[in-house]
Amino acid sequence: MQKITRKLGLIVVTLATIFASISTITPQAKAYACDDLKIIFARGSGEELSGPSETAWRESIMKYLEKSTLKYEFYELGSQKQEGFQYRAVPVSGSVDGIINALGAFASAGDAFEFGESMIEGSSSLKAYVKKVSSMCPQTKFIIGGYSQGAMLITRILADLPVEKIIYTATFGDPKIYLPEGRGLIPAACYGQNLSEYRTYVPDCHAYKGLLGSNQPYQPSGFSGKLGTWCNDRDFLCSSKWDVGNHSEYIADGHYASAAKVIAKKLRAAFPSKFTNSPAPVTRTTHDVAILIDSTFSMDPMIERYKNEARKLARQTLAGGGRVALYEYRDLDDPFETAQLCDFGCSLEDFERELNAITTGGGGDTSESVMSASLKIMNELKWKRGANKSVVVLTDSTYHNPDRDGTTLDQVVQRSLEIDPVNFYIVTKKDMVPMYRELTERTNGRVFDIERELELSTPTILGRPVAALALENYEGLTGQEFSFDASESYAVSGQVGQLGEAVADEMARLEFDWDLDGDGVFEITNGGAKVQKVYQQEFSGFVQVKVRMETGAESTMSAKVSVRNEAPARTQIFEANSRAISASAAQLNFTTDATRVVIIVNDAILGYLDLRDGQNTSNGQTSLNSRSVKLSQNLVLNNLKGTSEVALVPYDNNGRRGEAKNLTILPVVPGAPNTGTLNISLGVNLPGSLTSGWSLAVGF
Repeated sequence: MQKITRKLGLIVVTLATIFASISTITPQAKAYACDDLKIIFARGSGEELSGPSETAWRESIMKYLEKSTLKYEFYELGSQKQEGFQYRAVPVSGSVDGIINALGAFASAGDAFEFGESMIEGSSSLKAYVKKVSSMCPQTKFIIGGYSQGAMLITRILADLPVEKIIYTATFGDPKIYLPEGRGLIPAACYGQNLSEYRTYVPDCHAYKGLLGSNQPYQPSGFSGKLGTWCNDRDFLCSSKWDVGNHSEYIADGHYASAAKVIAKKLRAAFPSKFTNSPAPVTRTTHDVAILIDSTFSMDPMIERYKNEARKLARQTLAGGGRVALYEYRDLDDPFETAQLCDFGCSLEDFERELNAITTGGGGDTSESVMSASLKIMNELKWKRGANKSVVVLTDSTYHNPDRDGTTLDQVVQRSLEIDPVNFYIVTKKDMVPMYRELTERTNGRVFDIERELELSTPTILGRPVAALALENYEGLTGQEFSFDASESYAVSGQVGQLGEAVADEMARLEFDWDLDGDGVFEITNGGAKVQKVYQQEFSGFVQVKVRMETGAESTMSAKVSVRNEAPARTQIFEANSRAISASAAQLNFTTDATRVVIIVNDAILGYLDLRDGQNTSNGQTSLNSRSVKLSQNLVLNNLKGTSEVALVPYDNNGRRGEAKNLTILPVVPGAPNTGTLNISLGVNLPGSLTSGWSLAVGF
């Protein structure tokens, strides 16, 4: 018995020693384990963990962190439970693509409640994770990003997060975006005025609230400089327009890469000692270069020289992170159709293989089909917004105007401006140089003599500054002031920095010339980065800004401007009411002039009602009945659970959204006196004509 006691005593002493040791080293272990930075991402509806959006987010930011000494961790919301909550990112209508399906006379609201639960779980999980990390590691900071459903759950609770610990928050395609400058028939944003600080990329000046409403305040107190939002021009969830596909293009359009550059600068400011030996984040000068080569027989003596220039330009463009495309043209009378050999997905290997395979032939007269080929290029290629865009023509001949298919130089110039713009550069023989000056001057490009100026072409094309305008489209009324802002433009130093990107030259002095009346003449010379104009008459055309460096390098940006004498009408829901017909079903009745009405229950999109009249227009779309015609529509919603918030969102036949009409549906209380019959007319009633649809008797 004595021996057993001593052994137990030894065990007690040993355990006490171990616990004492643990308590001594735990603070140091915890301090060592704590990261400087947690980088959180919340995926969109229906996306899997580590899906394409999260991958694009992570890889874009990683490029700027690899050479720093920061201790960081990427965390995807939903990958772990936090205080019992786990974000599921449930799909809407089965998937985003499912939203494009039209609803019938009945609609099930069953998925709406899963979506709402997913939002609550996601928001609660985010708060719990930030709270847990902050408690364990008080010095850790956060970067937060989210796409679609992930974006709205972030802005839903952003005000509840510790602002002092947040370095930056980025939202992409937020269905609850809020931009007060977009409110009204012709809002302040359309004049270029009162743009929100966090409006990083939102080209639609009518963007006001998201399809699912808005989270307010969108930028809580203390978040100045810590929030940015990206919304594609026609993204149906955050812009005022209808394009389901545009909601899934944030990766392809480079918005995660754009956000990463902003985040990199924020991180250098927050952790200067962690980036001592790391190059400063650089600005990518993205180039889209389409090379159009003349392969008529007259090119044969110098075809290799032209090919060498094309090869050099392609190599340098791709090395700098840009994109190249290759086309071959002759004369439409040869006969020879302009051929796309390589689009903007072209690799250097693809480009060189196709270039090497070009042979000469055909021809006969002096002029070739440059205009037709140029218009084909601009219409076929998917140009990247904000990139410096160039069509580079390699030829020894002049062009038909009009071309053999009727394409004119004016049409080419107009299309170049519509693509914000495309600048034309021509490499040709000395005697052809004067022939191309009108095209290059009107598209703000340049013509090069292949004998004397060939070595200038590549550095001139790729060494341009980057011109930027705050919006892609401006619209308003005569007599009102428009504000045009090009202050986000920047110069390029010509050096290549981290990631093979061109380095922004922040010390370079820029001059700004402006063409505000759309005549192609820059009437304001060195007018500053911001200018104003009042249009006294109706106007529809393009304004341009030309950004010039002291070296003579220059670049342009264009934007569409529409000025009217009066504001256009907007589609709307005129009247709307709802009535519960059982504990889980309700009847909706509304009158509208819309061609499409989206039905939303508790923030979940069920689908849309198609109210078009079935008449085909010339472009294959279905036309709208006269705007004065109001369509009466009835719909039965099934599978409701308790009190439900319903939104009816109208769209006109141009895809422009009107103001939503909101209804609250209260369920029928079981056991309450509600006997009888309610006759429901289902379908569309066309005033003064036939009634299409059918009726249903429902007991209540």
